[in-house]
Order: sequence, then C-alpha cells, then structure tokens
Amino acid sequence: MAAKEVVGLGWKFPPQFTNLKLGPEMTDDTELLQQAVYILLNTLVGERAMNPTLGSGLASFVFGEATPLMLTELKEEIASSILEFEPRIRLDDIEYDLSDLYDGLINISLVYTVKQTNARNNMVYPFYLAEKSI
Repeated sequence: MAAKEVVGLGWKFPPQFTNLKLGPEMTDDTELLQQAVYILLNTLVGERAMNPTLGSGLASFVFGEATPLMLTELKEEIASSILEFEPRIRLDDIEYDLSDLYDGLINISLVYTVKQTNARNNMVYPFYLAEKSI
C-alpha cells in the first residue's frame, strides 16, 4: 500500500498559492505527517473554534527552567497530544538536544512509525524557552 493512500494529500503549510488557477500547493507522505505534528504541537488547546480540544499545552513550558522534572513533563505533554490527535503514527521515542539550551532552545527529536505501513521516520521540533530566542 502506498504512503499516499495511508497519509493522504493536503495543503502545504504554510499555505502557498503560486498559481491561483491551480489552487494551493499540496503535499503528501512524510512531509504532510510532519506538518500535521508541527501544527498540533504549536496549537493551544481551545484555539480552534471548530475543535476546541485539539492542541497541546506546550505553551505552559515556555518560560520554565529546563529541569529534569520539566523535561519529563514536556515529554508527557508531547506524547499525550500525539497519542490523542494523530492516529496515523505511533510515537516511538522523544529525545532532547540541549546543546543550545543557553540560547533558550531545546531541539526535540520525535521518532515515530506510520502505523499502516510500519515506515519509521523522525523529525526535529524546535522548542523555544524564551521569547527573545524566536
């Protein structure tokens, strides 16, 4: 079974219109899944009027100190959001790259498997701890 049949086809994020007659640029496969996870993690719970439960609570960690407890809670928030709202993937591992921590950045590596094809993928999600880091 092809990945397109499993994942689907959707608008590229952010939406881009290079030709108005053709409509928005589309994407599929791995890129579409990564964009869906990125949007999920960047959406605040209650922010979507049509689906107020969609989103994650990552914003509550923004000004926190990167203690082992905070990193564990951050991992739990990511895992529960993906488990609840992204049924196409199984999250296998979450790892942190703390090399840029003093610049207010934690690179979060998400390792996941597409359930229907057993294809393993990963993505890096940049998480900024301080407003000035953006």
